Amino acid sequence: MNQPYYFTWTKQEDAPQLEIQTTTQDSYVLKDNQEVYDLSSCSYHLSFGLRNDTLTKVITTQYHDLPVAGPKIVYPLKQETTKKLINFLELEDNGKIFYTVSGAEAIENALKIARQYTGKDIILSRKKSYHGATVGALSITGDWRRDGSPTMDALTEFIPEPDALNALEETEELINKIGSSKIAALCLESITGGNGVIIPTQKWYDGIQALCKKYEILLILDEVVCGFARTGRNFGFHNYKLVPDIVCMAKGISGGLFPFGAVYTSEKISKYFDKNVLSCGLTNYAHPVGLKLCSAIIDLIHTQEFNQNFKALEDVLSKFSKRIITLENIVEVRAIGLLAAIQTKGIELDWNYFIKNGIYINSSNGALILTPILTTTPKRLEKALEKLEDAIKDLS
Repeated sequence: MNQPYYFTWTKQEDAPQLEIQTTTQDSYVLKDNQEVYDLSSCSYHLSFGLRNDTLTKVITTQYHDLPVAGPKIVYPLKQETTKKLINFLELEDNGKIFYTVSGAEAIENALKIARQYTGKDIILSRKKSYHGATVGALSITGDWRRDGSPTMDALTEFIPEPDALNALEETEELINKIGSSKIAALCLESITGGNGVIIPTQKWYDGIQALCKKYEILLILDEVVCGFARTGRNFGFHNYKLVPDIVCMAKGISGGLFPFGAVYTSEKISKYFDKNVLSCGLTNYAHPVGLKLCSAIIDLIHTQEFNQNFKALEDVLSKFSKRIITLENIVEVRAIGLLAAIQTKGIELDWNYFIKNGIYINSSNGALILTPILTTTPKRLEKALEKLEDAIKDLS
């Protein structure tokens, strides 16, 4: 069906689309009242539900208390939420937060800040990555989405993947070939999300951290997918011994209920801008509704009920993973917390096929990407995974 608006990342004449009449906490309800369970939190951003009464009340209350505030406005919520978010990062550093309205803009401003601070221009990244749809973010993205836009290739270099033979040695060779005096930062998804849930080893990250320190290269971590409890920790990098210079956040920071994002910069970077102009800004910078949602979500993640439910969901996913790996067309299951990829072989992963089977799930590079809603129930998740298992079996 042709619509008077665009669909993202697709040809418009055959764009995948799902017509609904309403939603539940974890499902889309179609016109015929069929439920389609969301196993990918839509675009990995609706971590706390397709609807969440508690968070909806937070929004309506904030619109009543303080609906808008410009970038120069100072008020208690802005102070309190920022301090809470910095503490949530657990970095033992008196850094600062720059607020945005999306993950792409978080990355874009992180790159600007890194280039301003270092006086260097080149950014290192990985090919198996997605960092956002703006030109700067797409330039350091390695997947197919960079192909439709001009990119700043002269300012971007891709390092070997973590599982590559001699990955660290070749990364150092690349740094020396370019010249460390030209490299501002290395930007990485702490754990790759939509491009296949690639989970690096501590050894690889130890090497990366050492190279950044040795050659005075800033380490930027993209936590847009992994942040806010997706991997079982506050942030994906908390699964490693890592000290980033910059952290980019979005998606889960507001549960997808309001466009919001943030960039953390370390103390050494924030001090630089005490006497140097920060050439970054947005009209809806630090919007009160986004701030209030961020604060409420951090509180939610700290509750006993949330953590008990998370562990129960993790157990359901783990049992499913052990079953699904025995199927002939499944190569591997990679999982950490409630982020998982089912790597397939010899089958077509058609989005519409899974919709017809009552499952909303994303796929990439032959892998099904699972990021279930963190506030669903174990029974609901178990039932949905049974549907997914049956659908995969029928593809054999």
